[in-house]
Amino acid sequence: MSQPEEGSSEPCPVDDNEIFVKNVGGVKKSRLYGIGSEISTYCSIASFSGTSPATGHSHELEDQLQLVQEENELLRDQFKDLQDQHQKIQEQNQKMQEEMCKQM
Repeated sequence: MSQPEEGSSEPCPVDDNEIFVKNVGGVKKSRLYGIGSEISTYCSIASFSGTSPATGHSHELEDQLQLVQEENELLRDQFKDLQDQHQKIQEQNQKMQEEMCKQM
């Protein structure tokens, strides 16, 4: 809450949300207990916790995402190789069947 200027006769602005957060014990683990799913209706948790809930984990998540994308690309390459091998085997099988039919 902001304080009125010294010597000012203006009342101190009251933020009901900030008062509520302080009364329920503050934000814990990026959650505001006691308000349920209505938190987005009243306020932003980030404004009370000092950081965005994901800020502490964003680098970790970005690293994990990068690893998953690299693994996905590797798996796609392997799948493509297997498809190519399968195609070659099918072609060989077809040739062998044709040769067997000619011999009979």
